[in-house]
Amino acid sequence: MLEDYNPYKYLRQAQTSKFKELLYPILLILASFILSYFLESDLLIFISLAGFIWYIYVSIRYRIHRIIPLEINSNIILAPINSRVIEIAGNKITLRKKWYYNCDLRTAAAFKLNLELTTAKSVWFESENTLPGKLLGIVPRPAICELEIPDDFQIKINKGEKLIAGESVIAFITEN
Repeated sequence: MLEDYNPYKYLRQAQTSKFKELLYPILLILASFILSYFLESDLLIFISLAGFIWYIYVSIRYRIHRIIPLEINSNIILAPINSRVIEIAGNKITLRKKWYYNCDLRTAAAFKLNLELTTAKSVWFESENTLPGKLLGIVPRPAICELEIPDDFQIKINKGEKLIAGESVIAFITEN
């Protein structure tokens, strides 16, 4: 069941992206250690410290929360990214992901949902899926996500609320 929502192939791709970005701080740290063998400079300590902080920064941005959604049906819409609700205007919801939130991008609903993602970097593993809560990609940088909820759904969240990708229920269908 865990493999259905968090495919190992996608997790490996996310790790590969992370390791590619970690290469630069590692090289910076190595270069400062090698240079410190030949040169005696306090500046090299600060350079290696900067590389270490950069390494931690990248590692934090690429965290993925492996989940199995609690509620799975076609009557709900789940949060697509770890974020905070910044605006609800009619049936349009705007979410903001900060740099230190987990980077999962997950399927929001069992049907096609109008979702617009604005970010400096995102990695998509697949474009569409009908399994709510499945890992679709990663967003390791800050992002703005705009969702357009169908009219027959009732929005369950409030402005300022923190959402967890694939777990938090954003809206549910109103039954008459």
